[in-house]
Amino acid sequence: MEKSIESLEKELLEEKRKNVLLRNVAVELAKLSPLKEKLDNILELLDDNFNLKHTMLLFPAKKDTILRVFASRGFCDLGIGVEIPFNYGVVGTVASKKKKLRISRLSQYRKYANAFHKKDKSASQTIKLPGLPNAESLVALPLIANNELVAVLSCESEDILFFHKSDEVFLMTLSQQIAVSIQNSIVFEQLEERVKLRTKELENLNKTKDRLFSIIGHDLRSPVTSLEGIAELFEYYNAKGKNEQLLALGPRISFAAKNVNQLLDNLLNWSLGQQEGLQCSPQKIDLQPLIKDVHHLFTDFIASKHIRFLHFDDDKASVFADYNMIFSVLRNVISNSIKFTPSGGQIEVSTNDIEDNVQITIKDTGIGMDHEKIETLFSLQENKSTLGTDREKGSGLGLVLVNEFMLLNKGTINIESSKAGTSIHLLLPRK
Repeated sequence: MEKSIESLEKELLEEKRKNVLLRNVAVELAKLSPLKEKLDNILELLDDNFNLKHTMLLFPAKKDTILRVFASRGFCDLGIGVEIPFNYGVVGTVASKKKKLRISRLSQYRKYANAFHKKDKSASQTIKLPGLPNAESLVALPLIANNELVAVLSCESEDILFFHKSDEVFLMTLSQQIAVSIQNSIVFEQLEERVKLRTKELENLNKTKDRLFSIIGHDLRSPVTSLEGIAELFEYYNAKGKNEQLLALGPRISFAAKNVNQLLDNLLNWSLGQQEGLQCSPQKIDLQPLIKDVHHLFTDFIASKHIRFLHFDDDKASVFADYNMIFSVLRNVISNSIKFTPSGGQIEVSTNDIEDNVQITIKDTGIGMDHEKIETLFSLQENKSTLGTDREKGSGLGLVLVNEFMLLNKGTINIESSKAGTSIHLLLPRK
Protein backbone atom coordinates (compact mmCIF):
# COMPACT_ATOMS: atom_id res chain seq x y z
CA MET A 1 0.00 0.00 0.00
CA GLU A 2 2.83 2.40 0.94
CA LYS A 3 4.60 1.59 -2.33
CA SER A 4 1.42 2.34 -4.25
CA ILE A 5 1.09 5.69 -2.48
CA GLU A 6 4.75 6.48 -3.16
CA SER A 7 4.33 5.50 -6.79
CA LEU A 8 1.20 7.64 -7.10
CA GLU A 9 2.92 10.63 -5.49
CA LYS A 10 5.85 10.19 -7.85
CA GLU A 11 3.52 10.11 -10.84
CA LEU A 12 1.71 13.22 -9.60
CA LEU A 13 4.98 15.07 -9.16
CA GLU A 14 6.05 14.00 -12.62
CA GLU A 15 2.78 15.22 -14.16
CA LYS A 16 3.08 18.48 -12.24
CA ARG A 17 6.63 18.93 -13.55
CA LYS A 18 5.47 18.31 -17.10
CA ASN A 19 2.57 20.75 -16.75
CA VAL A 20 4.89 23.44 -15.39
CA LEU A 21 7.22 22.87 -18.33
CA LEU A 22 4.34 23.06 -20.83
CA ARG A 23 3.17 26.30 -19.23
CA ASN A 24 6.68 27.81 -19.25
CA VAL A 25 7.19 26.81 -22.87
CA ALA A 26 3.82 28.37 -23.78
CA VAL A 27 4.87 31.62 -22.07
CA GLU A 28 8.17 31.59 -23.96
CA LEU A 29 6.46 30.91 -27.28
CA ALA A 30 4.09 33.83 -26.72
CA LYS A 31 6.95 36.33 -26.37
CA LEU A 32 7.63 38.75 -29.23
CA SER A 33 11.27 37.79 -29.44
CA PRO A 34 13.37 36.57 -32.38
CA LEU A 35 12.82 32.90 -33.24
CA LYS A 36 16.44 31.89 -32.49
CA GLU A 37 16.31 33.48 -29.04
CA LYS A 38 12.93 31.87 -28.36
CA LEU A 39 14.13 28.36 -29.27
CA ASP A 40 17.38 28.72 -27.32
CA ASN A 41 15.29 29.57 -24.25
CA ILE A 42 13.03 26.55 -24.83
CA LEU A 43 16.03 24.20 -25.00
CA GLU A 44 17.21 25.76 -21.74
CA LEU A 45 13.79 25.04 -20.19
CA LEU A 46 14.04 21.40 -21.32
CA ASP A 47 17.43 21.25 -19.63
CA ASP A 48 16.32 22.90 -16.37
CA ASN A 49 12.88 21.30 -16.01
CA PHE A 50 13.14 17.96 -17.79
CA ASN A 51 16.84 17.19 -17.44
CA LEU A 52 17.35 17.09 -21.21
CA LYS A 53 20.97 18.20 -21.26
CA HIS A 54 21.78 17.55 -24.92
CA THR A 55 19.24 18.77 -27.46
CA MET A 56 19.10 20.36 -30.88
CA LEU A 57 16.55 21.67 -33.35
CA LEU A 58 17.09 21.26 -37.07
CA PHE A 59 15.10 23.07 -39.77
CA PRO A 60 14.40 21.76 -43.28
CA ALA A 61 16.01 23.81 -46.07
CA LYS A 62 16.77 23.78 -49.79
CA LYS A 63 13.27 22.63 -50.72
CA ASP A 64 13.19 19.94 -48.04
CA THR A 65 16.33 18.13 -49.15
CA ILE A 66 18.49 18.89 -46.12
CA LEU A 67 18.22 19.66 -42.41
CA ARG A 68 20.18 22.56 -40.95
CA VAL A 69 21.03 22.88 -37.24
CA PHE A 70 19.25 26.03 -36.05
CA ALA A 71 19.60 25.75 -32.26
CA SER A 72 21.41 23.33 -29.94
CA ARG A 73 22.36 22.99 -26.29
CA GLY A 74 24.78 20.98 -24.18
CA PHE A 75 27.25 19.94 -26.88
CA CYS A 76 30.91 20.98 -27.00
CA ASP A 77 30.38 21.90 -30.65
CA LEU A 78 26.96 23.49 -31.08
CA GLY A 79 27.12 22.83 -34.80
CA ILE A 80 24.91 25.77 -35.78
CA GLY A 81 24.48 25.73 -39.55
CA VAL A 82 25.63 22.12 -40.07
CA GLU A 83 23.64 20.54 -42.91
CA ILE A 84 22.36 16.95 -42.95
CA PRO A 85 20.72 15.40 -46.03
CA PHE A 86 17.27 13.90 -45.67
CA ASN A 87 17.56 10.10 -45.14
CA TYR A 88 21.03 10.56 -43.57
CA GLY A 89 21.34 9.07 -40.08
CA VAL A 90 18.60 9.13 -37.48
CA VAL A 91 17.52 12.78 -37.79
CA GLY A 92 17.58 12.62 -41.59
CA THR A 93 15.38 9.52 -41.51
CA VAL A 94 12.94 11.15 -39.09
CA ALA A 95 12.73 14.16 -41.42
CA SER A 96 12.06 12.14 -44.57
CA LYS A 97 9.61 9.68 -42.94
CA LYS A 98 8.01 12.27 -40.63
CA LYS A 99 7.99 9.63 -37.91
CA LYS A 100 9.61 9.61 -34.47
CA LEU A 101 12.51 7.36 -33.54
CA ARG A 102 13.58 6.29 -30.05
CA ILE A 103 16.73 4.20 -29.72
CA SER A 104 18.32 2.70 -26.59
CA ARG A 105 21.71 0.98 -26.39
CA LEU A 106 22.79 3.21 -29.23
CA SER A 107 26.34 1.89 -29.26
CA GLN A 108 25.03 -1.51 -30.36
CA TYR A 109 23.07 0.08 -33.19
CA ARG A 110 25.77 2.52 -34.27
CA LYS A 111 26.44 0.76 -37.53
CA TYR A 112 22.73 0.65 -38.24
CA ALA A 113 22.28 4.31 -37.39
CA ASN A 114 25.20 5.39 -39.58
CA ALA A 115 24.30 3.13 -42.49
CA PHE A 116 21.48 5.32 -43.75
CA HIS A 117 23.85 7.70 -45.55
CA LYS A 118 25.21 4.86 -47.68
CA LYS A 119 21.91 4.81 -49.55
CA ASP A 120 22.61 8.39 -50.61
CA LYS A 121 25.45 8.14 -53.13
CA SER A 122 25.91 11.92 -53.09
CA ALA A 123 27.06 11.74 -49.45
CA SER A 124 30.65 10.74 -50.15
CA GLN A 125 31.99 11.83 -46.79
CA THR A 126 30.85 11.43 -43.23
CA ILE A 127 28.91 14.41 -41.92
CA LYS A 128 29.55 15.19 -38.29
CA LEU A 129 26.57 16.30 -36.27
CA PRO A 130 26.99 17.95 -32.89
CA GLY A 131 26.43 15.08 -30.53
CA LEU A 132 27.65 13.04 -27.60
CA PRO A 133 30.51 10.72 -28.57
CA ASN A 134 29.27 8.15 -26.02
CA ALA A 135 25.51 8.59 -26.50
CA GLU A 136 23.54 5.47 -25.53
CA SER A 137 19.97 6.68 -26.00
CA LEU A 138 18.33 9.04 -28.42
CA VAL A 139 14.89 10.28 -29.32
CA ALA A 140 14.21 12.28 -32.49
CA LEU A 141 10.80 13.79 -33.15
CA PRO A 142 9.35 15.45 -36.27
CA LEU A 143 7.74 18.82 -35.52
CA ILE A 144 4.74 19.00 -37.84
CA ALA A 145 2.21 21.81 -38.32
CA ASN A 146 -0.53 21.72 -40.97
CA ASN A 147 0.97 18.51 -42.38
CA GLU A 148 4.26 20.33 -42.98
CA LEU A 149 7.60 19.40 -41.41
CA VAL A 150 8.89 22.54 -39.71
CA ALA A 151 11.73 21.05 -37.63
CA VAL A 152 13.24 17.96 -36.02
CA LEU A 153 13.88 17.86 -32.26
CA SER A 154 16.74 15.54 -31.29
CA CYS A 155 17.63 14.63 -27.68
CA GLU A 156 20.56 12.46 -26.56
CA SER A 157 21.81 10.95 -23.31
CA GLU A 158 24.71 8.80 -22.15
CA ASP A 159 22.27 6.76 -20.01
CA ILE A 160 21.09 3.58 -21.73
CA LEU A 161 17.47 3.79 -20.55
CA PHE A 162 17.11 7.54 -20.17
CA PHE A 163 14.08 7.95 -22.46
CA HIS A 164 10.90 6.09 -21.58
CA LYS A 165 7.69 5.70 -23.53
CA SER A 166 5.99 8.30 -21.33
CA ASP A 167 8.81 10.77 -22.08
CA GLU A 168 8.30 10.18 -25.78
CA VAL A 169 4.55 10.85 -25.53
CA PHE A 170 5.14 14.03 -23.54
CA LEU A 171 7.81 15.27 -25.95
CA MET A 172 5.43 14.64 -28.86
CA THR A 173 2.81 16.83 -27.16
CA LEU A 174 5.42 19.50 -26.51
CA SER A 175 6.83 19.27 -30.03
CA GLN A 176 3.46 19.97 -31.65
CA GLN A 177 3.08 23.07 -29.51
CA ILE A 178 6.54 24.22 -30.59
CA ALA A 179 5.88 23.30 -34.25
CA VAL A 180 2.88 25.62 -34.57
CA SER A 181 4.82 28.46 -32.97
CA ILE A 182 7.83 27.92 -35.25
CA GLN A 183 5.62 27.93 -38.32
CA ASN A 184 3.86 31.11 -37.17
CA SER A 185 7.18 32.78 -36.35
CA ILE A 186 8.63 31.89 -39.76
CA VAL A 187 5.55 33.26 -41.53
CA PHE A 188 5.69 36.41 -39.37
CA GLU A 189 9.40 36.93 -40.07
CA GLN A 190 8.82 36.42 -43.80
CA LEU A 191 6.01 38.98 -43.76
CA GLU A 192 8.16 41.37 -41.74
CA GLU A 193 10.98 40.94 -44.27
CA ARG A 194 8.58 41.67 -47.13
CA VAL A 195 7.38 44.81 -45.35
CA LYS A 196 11.00 45.96 -44.89
CA LEU A 197 11.75 45.22 -48.54
CA ARG A 198 8.64 47.06 -49.72
CA THR A 199 9.44 50.00 -47.44
CA LYS A 200 12.95 50.14 -48.91
CA GLU A 201 11.50 50.04 -52.45
CA LEU A 202 9.14 52.91 -51.62
CA GLU A 203 12.00 54.92 -50.12
CA ASN A 204 14.03 54.37 -53.31
CA LEU A 205 11.04 55.40 -55.43
CA ASN A 206 10.72 58.59 -53.38
CA LYS A 207 14.42 59.34 -53.82
CA THR A 208 14.10 58.67 -57.56
CA LYS A 209 11.09 60.97 -57.79
CA ASP A 210 12.93 63.74 -55.91
CA ARG A 211 16.00 63.31 -58.12
CA LEU A 212 13.86 63.39 -61.27
CA PHE A 213 12.15 66.61 -60.15
CA SER A 214 15.60 68.06 -59.47
CA ILE A 215 16.73 67.15 -63.01
CA ILE A 216 13.60 68.65 -64.57
CA GLY A 217 13.52 71.73 -62.33
CA HIS A 218 17.22 72.59 -62.27
CA ASP A 219 19.42 70.69 -64.72
CA LEU A 220 17.01 71.13 -67.64
CA ARG A 221 16.51 74.81 -66.83
CA SER A 222 20.26 75.58 -67.00
CA PRO A 223 20.82 74.81 -70.72
CA VAL A 224 17.49 76.47 -71.59
CA THR A 225 18.58 79.59 -69.67
CA SER A 226 21.90 79.39 -71.52
CA LEU A 227 20.03 79.36 -74.85
CA GLU A 228 18.00 82.39 -73.74
CA GLY A 229 21.20 84.23 -72.86
CA ILE A 230 22.75 83.38 -76.23
CA ALA A 231 19.55 84.56 -77.98
CA GLU A 232 19.82 87.92 -76.19
CA LEU A 233 23.48 88.21 -77.22
CA PHE A 234 22.49 87.34 -80.79
CA GLU A 235 19.95 90.20 -80.84
CA TYR A 236 22.49 92.60 -79.34
CA TYR A 237 25.35 91.72 -81.74
CA ASN A 238 22.97 91.73 -84.68
CA ALA A 239 21.68 95.21 -83.78
CA LYS A 240 25.27 96.46 -83.45
CA GLY A 241 26.37 94.77 -86.69
CA LYS A 242 29.10 92.77 -84.95
CA ASN A 243 29.40 89.85 -87.37
CA GLU A 244 32.49 88.26 -85.80
CA GLN A 245 30.78 87.96 -82.42
CA LEU A 246 27.68 86.57 -84.16
CA LEU A 247 29.75 83.83 -85.80
CA ALA A 248 31.38 83.00 -82.47
CA LEU A 249 27.94 82.31 -81.00
CA GLY A 250 27.38 79.42 -83.45
CA PRO A 251 29.27 76.69 -81.52
CA ARG A 252 27.70 77.86 -78.26
CA ILE A 253 24.19 77.60 -79.73
CA SER A 254 24.98 74.17 -81.15
CA PHE A 255 26.40 72.91 -77.84
CA ALA A 256 23.48 74.25 -75.77
CA ALA A 257 20.90 72.79 -78.17
CA LYS A 258 22.58 69.38 -78.21
CA ASN A 259 22.82 69.46 -74.43
CA VAL A 260 19.07 70.08 -74.12
CA ASN A 261 18.32 67.43 -76.74
CA GLN A 262 20.49 64.82 -75.00
CA LEU A 263 18.93 65.53 -71.62
CA LEU A 264 15.40 65.31 -73.06
CA ASP A 265 16.26 62.03 -74.81
CA ASN A 266 17.65 60.61 -71.59
CA LEU A 267 14.58 61.68 -69.61
CA LEU A 268 12.24 60.19 -72.21
CA ASN A 269 14.15 56.91 -72.46
CA TRP A 270 14.46 56.58 -68.70
CA SER A 271 10.72 57.25 -68.24
CA LEU A 272 9.85 54.65 -70.89
CA GLY A 273 12.18 52.19 -69.18
CA GLN A 274 10.45 52.70 -65.82
CA GLN A 275 7.10 51.96 -67.47
CA GLU A 276 8.59 48.99 -69.37
CA GLY A 277 7.75 50.80 -72.59
CA LEU A 278 11.21 50.39 -74.12
CA GLN A 279 11.48 47.59 -76.65
CA CYS A 280 14.90 46.11 -77.35
CA SER A 281 15.20 45.17 -81.05
CA PRO A 282 18.68 43.70 -81.60
CA GLN A 283 20.27 43.68 -85.04
CA LYS A 284 23.76 43.53 -86.51
CA ILE A 285 25.45 46.92 -86.02
CA ASP A 286 28.70 47.92 -87.73
CA LEU A 287 30.49 49.85 -85.01
CA GLN A 288 32.75 52.11 -87.07
CA PRO A 289 29.97 54.14 -88.78
CA LEU A 290 28.12 54.31 -85.46
CA ILE A 291 31.15 55.65 -83.58
CA LYS A 292 31.79 58.20 -86.35
CA ASP A 293 28.16 59.41 -86.16
CA VAL A 294 28.46 59.90 -82.38
CA HIS A 295 31.81 61.66 -82.84
CA HIS A 296 30.24 64.01 -85.39
CA LEU A 297 27.67 65.11 -82.78
CA PHE A 298 30.43 66.50 -80.58
CA THR A 299 32.80 67.95 -83.21
CA ASP A 300 32.26 71.55 -82.06
CA PHE A 301 32.39 70.59 -78.37
CA ILE A 302 35.67 68.69 -78.88
CA ALA A 303 37.17 71.56 -80.90
CA SER A 304 36.18 74.15 -78.28
CA LYS A 305 38.20 72.25 -75.66
CA HIS A 306 41.09 71.47 -78.07
CA ILE A 307 40.73 67.76 -77.30
CA ARG A 308 42.47 65.21 -79.51
CA PHE A 309 39.94 62.52 -80.48
CA LEU A 310 41.48 59.22 -81.67
CA HIS A 311 39.32 56.55 -83.26
CA PHE A 312 41.06 53.27 -84.06
CA ASP A 313 39.17 51.91 -87.08
CA ASP A 314 38.21 48.26 -87.33
CA ASP A 315 35.90 47.76 -90.30
CA LYS A 316 35.00 44.24 -89.19
CA ALA A 317 33.85 45.18 -85.66
CA SER A 318 30.12 44.55 -85.21
CA VAL A 319 27.71 43.72 -82.40
CA PHE A 320 24.21 42.29 -82.11
CA ALA A 321 22.22 44.93 -80.23
CA ASP A 322 19.54 47.60 -80.45
CA TYR A 323 20.91 50.42 -82.64
CA ASN A 324 19.18 53.34 -80.88
CA MET A 325 20.13 52.09 -77.41
CA ILE A 326 23.81 51.59 -78.28
CA PHE A 327 23.86 54.99 -80.01
CA SER A 328 22.54 56.50 -76.76
CA VAL A 329 25.11 54.52 -74.72
CA LEU A 330 28.04 55.80 -76.80
CA ARG A 331 26.65 59.33 -76.90
CA ASN A 332 26.39 59.49 -73.10
CA VAL A 333 29.79 57.88 -72.43
CA ILE A 334 31.68 60.01 -74.98
CA SER A 335 29.85 63.14 -73.79
CA ASN A 336 31.04 62.41 -70.24
CA SER A 337 34.61 61.84 -71.44
CA ILE A 338 34.62 65.23 -73.20
CA LYS A 339 33.05 66.89 -70.17
CA PHE A 340 35.71 65.63 -67.73
CA THR A 341 38.75 65.87 -70.02
CA PRO A 342 40.62 69.18 -69.61
CA SER A 343 41.49 71.42 -72.54
CA GLY A 344 44.29 69.87 -74.60
CA GLY A 345 43.51 66.34 -73.39
CA GLN A 346 42.90 63.18 -75.37
CA ILE A 347 40.08 60.65 -75.90
CA GLU A 348 40.61 57.26 -77.56
CA VAL A 349 37.88 54.92 -78.83
CA SER A 350 38.89 51.38 -79.74
CA THR A 351 37.31 47.96 -80.25
CA ASN A 352 38.62 44.44 -79.75
CA ASP A 353 37.21 40.91 -79.80
CA ILE A 354 36.83 38.94 -76.56
CA GLU A 355 35.59 35.42 -77.32
CA ASP A 356 31.98 35.81 -78.59
CA ASN A 357 31.83 39.49 -77.61
CA VAL A 358 33.17 42.83 -78.77
CA GLN A 359 34.60 45.29 -76.26
CA ILE A 360 34.33 49.01 -76.97
CA THR A 361 36.78 51.03 -74.86
CA ILE A 362 36.49 54.78 -74.36
CA LYS A 363 39.68 56.02 -72.69
CA ASP A 364 40.28 59.63 -71.68
CA THR A 365 42.94 61.70 -69.92
CA GLY A 366 40.35 63.34 -67.68
CA ILE A 367 40.25 64.05 -63.97
CA GLY A 368 39.25 60.48 -63.01
CA MET A 369 37.02 59.22 -60.20
CA ASP A 370 37.54 57.53 -56.85
CA HIS A 371 36.03 54.14 -56.01
CA GLU A 372 33.21 55.67 -53.94
CA LYS A 373 32.10 57.82 -56.89
CA ILE A 374 32.14 54.85 -59.29
CA GLU A 375 29.93 52.88 -56.87
CA THR A 376 27.17 55.52 -57.16
CA LEU A 377 27.27 56.10 -60.92
CA PHE A 378 24.45 53.71 -61.80
CA SER A 379 22.00 54.80 -59.10
CA LEU A 380 19.73 57.76 -59.79
CA GLN A 381 19.11 58.22 -56.05
CA GLU A 382 22.81 58.47 -55.16
CA ASN A 383 24.43 59.81 -58.33
CA LYS A 384 24.84 63.58 -58.19
CA SER A 385 25.97 65.45 -61.27
CA THR A 386 29.52 66.82 -61.15
CA LEU A 387 30.69 69.92 -62.99
CA GLY A 388 33.04 69.28 -65.92
CA THR A 389 36.51 70.76 -66.33
CA ASP A 390 34.97 73.85 -67.99
CA ARG A 391 32.10 73.85 -65.50
CA GLU A 392 29.81 71.94 -67.91
CA LYS A 393 26.65 70.73 -66.20
CA GLY A 394 25.01 67.31 -66.45
CA SER A 395 22.05 65.51 -64.92
CA GLY A 396 23.58 62.34 -63.49
CA LEU A 397 20.99 60.42 -65.50
CA GLY A 398 23.20 59.47 -68.46
CA LEU A 399 25.17 56.61 -66.91
CA VAL A 400 22.06 55.27 -65.16
CA LEU A 401 20.52 54.94 -68.61
CA VAL A 402 23.75 53.50 -70.05
CA ASN A 403 23.72 50.72 -67.46
CA GLU A 404 20.05 49.88 -68.12
CA PHE A 405 20.58 49.81 -71.90
CA MET A 406 23.65 47.58 -71.57
CA LEU A 407 21.70 45.11 -69.44
CA LEU A 408 18.81 45.09 -71.93
CA ASN A 409 21.31 44.22 -74.68
CA LYS A 410 22.96 41.42 -72.64
CA GLY A 411 26.07 43.53 -72.20
CA THR A 412 28.21 44.74 -69.31
CA ILE A 413 29.96 47.97 -68.39
CA ASN A 414 33.24 48.11 -66.50
CA ILE A 415 34.97 51.29 -65.31
CA GLU A 416 38.65 51.78 -64.47
CA SER A 417 39.70 55.17 -63.21
CA SER A 418 42.65 57.00 -61.68
CA LYS A 419 43.96 60.54 -61.50
CA ALA A 420 45.44 59.98 -64.99
CA GLY A 421 42.03 59.38 -66.55
CA THR A 422 39.17 56.94 -67.00
CA SER A 423 38.60 53.89 -69.22
CA ILE A 424 35.07 52.65 -69.78
CA HIS A 425 34.74 49.15 -71.26
CA LEU A 426 31.45 48.23 -72.95
CA LEU A 427 31.11 44.50 -73.66
CA LEU A 428 28.40 43.45 -76.14
CA PRO A 429 27.58 40.15 -77.87
CA ARG A 430 28.83 39.77 -81.44
CA LYS A 431 25.76 37.75 -82.43
